[in-house]
Amino acid sequence: MLRHYGAIIDSLASDGTIPLIIRRRSLLAECGPSGCTAPPWIDVSHLFRVTVQAQGRPREVWVQPKSTSEGGEGTFGSTFEYEFTLRSADGVHTDLRSANTLATPDPDVGGYPYRFTLMCMDLNVDGFVDDRDIQAWVDQPVDTTVDEFIAVDDLMVIVDAVYNQP
Repeated sequence: MLRHYGAIIDSLASDGTIPLIIRRRSLLAECGPSGCTAPPWIDVSHLFRVTVQAQGRPREVWVQPKSTSEGGEGTFGSTFEYEFTLRSADGVHTDLRSANTLATPDPDVGGYPYRFTLMCMDLNVDGFVDDRDIQAWVDQPVDTTVDEFIAVDDLMVIVDAVYNQP
C-alpha cells in the first residue's frame, strides 16, 4: 500500500493500464571474470494488480501480486528489489494525479520512485538463519545493502543476522 499526502486519482483509469510501472531486479549478483555487478531492472507490471482509492481510501494505492491463476506469481519475491515509478501516457503528466484540488488539470503526483525489498537472510532457504547462509553468500553474493554494489558490507549483513539474532 502506498499512502499519499492527499486524495489521488488515476486520470486514465479507462485506458486499461495501471498508473505505475513496477520493475524488479534480482538481489543475486551477476558475477564474471571482471567482478560482480547488479542485475538489470525488468518491467513486471503485468504481474500485479493496482487499485487506486481502494475500499474508499482516497489517499491509497494498493499494489497486489496477481495470483498464479491470473498469470502472476502470487507474491512479492524475497530475492528481488522492487521499484514503483509513475506511468505517463503523454510523457509530460503522470497518470496518477492529486485529486480535490482547485487546479485544472489535476496536478501530477510526485515523490516517486519507491524502492523496497523483502530481504530474507535465509539465503540457502533451509528454514534457518545460520552459518550455512554465510557460505551461501560466498557461493552466490547478494546485494543485501541494496546499494547496487556487491562488497564485504553485504556479507557483514549476513554475518550480523547469523550471530546477532534475538
